[in-house]
Amino acid sequence: MFDTDEHPNLEQAVQEARDSGINIAVSNLCFELWLILHQEQWTAPMHRYEIQRRSRQIGLTDGKSICGGKAEDQLMAAIPTAIKRAQDLDARHETNGSPPRSNPSSGVWRLATSFGERLISAG
Repeated sequence: MFDTDEHPNLEQAVQEARDSGINIAVSNLCFELWLILHQEQWTAPMHRYEIQRRSRQIGLTDGKSICGGKAEDQLMAAIPTAIKRAQDLDARHETNGSPPRSNPSSGVWRLATSFGERLISAG
């Protein structure tokens, strides 16, 4: 899992991971977008600093850390909502002709879905 930030060789990194059999989840522009999607719909392209600022404003992060307690509970409870919103962003890029993983997008939903399926099958 990684952010695009201002990654100059993003597509090369994605291809190298695929060629090596490594599954990846890219957040464009940053991981905090995934957190925001738990609480809010976000469709406008923004700079990562704006996304990070919004994550702090709604009480999800403090610097690079997820706030504990109530924030953690809210995030866990809203995983299905975040998955749906991230999938909607992917679909939006597909239908408007923008490249996959365009700003804003978060592939973290794939990890969350995969992890959830593993928990269910193990239980």
